[in-house]
Amino acid sequence: MSDITILKNIGMMQNVFMFDVNIPSLPYLGTSNLRFLVRTASIPAKTRNNTTIRYQGQQYVLPGAISYDPTFTCEVLMNETHDVYDILNRWFDLVTQYATGNLINTVKTTIQLKLLSVNKNITTKRFELIGAYPTVKPELTNLAMETTEGFITTSMNFSFDDLNTDEQNLLRF
Repeated sequence: MSDITILKNIGMMQNVFMFDVNIPSLPYLGTSNLRFLVRTASIPAKTRNNTTIRYQGQQYVLPGAISYDPTFTCEVLMNETHDVYDILNRWFDLVTQYATGNLINTVKTTIQLKLLSVNKNITTKRFELIGAYPTVKPELTNLAMETTEGFITTSMNFSFDDLNTDEQNLLRF
């Protein structure tokens, strides 16, 4: 292989992240260990805000509170039977029903995410979205057949209360 061929292949690197998703428990839907793949252009992240304090004529910058964007937007890759779509759709319906009575915590759960490597199905990073629930109903009109990969996808948005990035204390799946 020539050097120019190697340079040409650099542009074909993955431009989205692939996650293996596990939802260990959805008892109100009668299912457990729901697993599926998603693609997204962003990784959930925490940021630490700095606080500036003036003391005796000096200015000090101290680490402040941790904040994050409490939404996770992704494309769900579905199988031929659309089981994942049906469950996510029923989950959203329950969220809508329980949100009116301030019972939203009843339908929240933890979503476990494994970031997969570009070349192989090797886990490179792990996250947990704590207190997660869908905020957008997956629409059948948004279904798209990816011609290059043969996947049927639909867009999903999840909100969550907290983000756990401490990989040593995350459950394995």
